[in-house]
Amino acid sequence: RPKTGIERQCPLWPETVEAIRKAIERRSDPKDEENADLVFVTKYGQSWNKDSKSNPISAEFRKLLKSIDADAKAQAEKDGTEPPAELYRKGCGFYALRHTFRTVADETRDFPAIDLIMGHADESMAARYRERISDERLIAVTDRVHDWLFGGVESPIEVEPVNQATPMNEAESVNEAEPVTPAEPVREAAPPARVSTRLPD
Repeated sequence: RPKTGIERQCPLWPETVEAIRKAIERRSDPKDEENADLVFVTKYGQSWNKDSKSNPISAEFRKLLKSIDADAKAQAEKDGTEPPAELYRKGCGFYALRHTFRTVADETRDFPAIDLIMGHADESMAARYRERISDERLIAVTDRVHDWLFGGVESPIEVEPVNQATPMNEAESVNEAEPVTPAEPVREAAPPARVSTRLPD
């Protein structure tokens, strides 16, 4: 990760692998030789990494959200219904995707595995003694986010309010002291793909 200089290791979903393959097939020819081995380049053949305050990825993400909002509004007017909440709003930028990933992934309670995926620094004593994190743990984290995104598990972000007037019996109560078991991976364990913005030699 450029910000921290820490290596990341992240299993890729099948949907992600397929999307990357299609992006490589349609990518523009790099304008400069130094960008020839980049997986992702702009439509002008330049690197997405810019040494400036204006992030081109964030700018493209804003345009995407505005386009979706415009289409949704037009469809709502056509159907005579209320348009959905706008996606383009304060606090909902490209970087918010990392916030969302962390929020959902934390449900597994495997924080060292999440830190390795996200490239977060871990200066704890436990990290000094930790020799490795298994692929199965990494896959359990990414599978948890996959299930949340594509359906199958309850969202940890939008939680329905609890009806205080309805008492819970002992069978329905939750012991907060009990540890939460990390989500089981839904696919067979496989060596995770390392995230890279470079094409193989």
